[in-house]
Amino acid sequence: MLKLAVKDIVVMVHARFAAEGSVLRETIETSASFEIGLTIESDEPPDKLEKLVRVAHSGCYAEAALRGKAPIRFINTINGRAVA
Repeated sequence: MLKLAVKDIVVMVHARFAAEGSVLRETIETSASFEIGLTIESDEPPDKLEKLVRVAHSGCYAEAALRGKAPIRFINTINGRAVA
């Protein structure tokens, strides 16, 4: 664990979502993109703060899922019957 004195941290997330096609015709295609900004205020040495940022990215479960590193298994059931 890194123990650093941090005065302030701000995280900004901009998410963009798009859809094309038709639900009724079953041609719907969706996409998403994310921009994540991190601002840190601290008197710690810059190299330690840069390490903090790298470790935070590497250890973030949400970021791993967005990057496709987390397997997703879908289990769909309709009226007690499994469906694809």
